[in-house]
Amino acid sequence: MKLAPRLNPSVKLLVLLAISLALLPVFDPWTPTIVYAVLLAATLADRSVPLRTLALGHLPFAVFAIGLVLVNTLTRSGTTLATFGPLHFSREGLAIGIALAMRTFVAGIGVILLVRTTAPPAFIDSLRQNLRVPTRVCFAVLAGYRILQELPEQWRTLVNAHAVRRPHARRRDGTPKVPLSFALRAAVSLLAVAIRRGERLTITMETRGLGRGARTSWRPQRVRTIDLTFAAIAVLVVGGVIALTASPGLLRSFGAL
Repeated sequence: MKLAPRLNPSVKLLVLLAISLALLPVFDPWTPTIVYAVLLAATLADRSVPLRTLALGHLPFAVFAIGLVLVNTLTRSGTTLATFGPLHFSREGLAIGIALAMRTFVAGIGVILLVRTTAPPAFIDSLRQNLRVPTRVCFAVLAGYRILQELPEQWRTLVNAHAVRRPHARRRDGTPKVPLSFALRAAVSLLAVAIRRGERLTITMETRGLGRGARTSWRPQRVRTIDLTFAAIAVLVVGGVIALTASPGLLRSFGAL
């Protein structure tokens, strides 16, 4: 049974923030690695996110994590592991870099799970009802998300219009070519269209009085027992991992810096 889509969006967000804050003072590679392994196992067992989507979602976080490892290994002093010309790789820098990289993966898998298992309208409703985020802010975020959703379709429209004016600007399979000069012009046009749509949406929301006074909800977002149980288990698991690594002396905090 897929549990993640059934959970309250605000609870999922708060749990993700709590895990991130709990790992913020941790600078040893073992603690975040174990937490990540637990999160990955839970995500795979829940089957709410397809394996391919999960793997592709890790790519931007992996690029950032690799940068953290390289920067810390090369710039921090300590026991030299290897030397390549003027570059010196330190053991202490590698440990801190891996710790920061695994913290990145912990936050990354949490974000992937939150985004892929939460419908944007339900998320905004939950922020407004459960976390008391101002209604104006919620509607503005939802409107901006809607504009972002339509950008790919508007981009395809611009590319196809360009191909109609220049029939030879197509590949052998019939797909339009997108030269760099046109891509830059199209990007500016796309930005202008998005700004104009944002202005119209703002005027429309102000005209309808959105955000003024109390509003009812068609689908109330309630915090149920299953949400509280999930939050309690997540906190206990992370606390248990920290206690597990602290017991044999593996846990490192700001003193490792």
